[in-house]
Amino acid sequence: MKLLHDIEAAWVDSASAAIVSHARNHPNDVFYAASFWLCYVDYAMFGTPCFALNTERAIEQEGEDLRWSPADWQFSCTDSTVEAMQPLYEMLSDELSGRAESEWDLVIEEHFSVLARVCRRITIDARSRRGVFADTVLHPDFVVGIFEYREGDPLFTQLIRASIAPEILATLRSPVWEP
Repeated sequence: MKLLHDIEAAWVDSASAAIVSHARNHPNDVFYAASFWLCYVDYAMFGTPCFALNTERAIEQEGEDLRWSPADWQFSCTDSTVEAMQPLYEMLSDELSGRAESEWDLVIEEHFSVLARVCRRITIDARSRRGVFADTVLHPDFVVGIFEYREGDPLFTQLIRASIAPEILATLRSPVWEP
């Protein structure tokens, strides 16, 4: 589906810009992570996921147990990404309108694959200071992942593993996912 390709490219640009902007606007904070979460679909609407960011200072103040909980992060949903991505998700909803749930399910699965690729690409770019990240100060272990937590849902661990390379995942502090 070409639209998913467009969504992937737009997420790379939009999420990268949000990270750079937040880092520049908060020079006294060290951003350690970004996350896609709140990936809502109800077979009539494909919601725009939230893109969240958090800092080490926020974790020091709020507690280590919130390290991988984007709903509780300092920037739980960046407005700029929602505004940039909303038209594409409206188009996706329109394209799927009236189709069988099985077709929606296939697109939902591919959408998670799209987000996982975006996470891995941005993590690599940010850590290697490539492109828009050349002059951006981030934590050396900065990571982008899909932290779509739902109590007892095995999808949580699957999405984390899909969105973060194993060699990076093994180094992250305070994991709340299955090993």
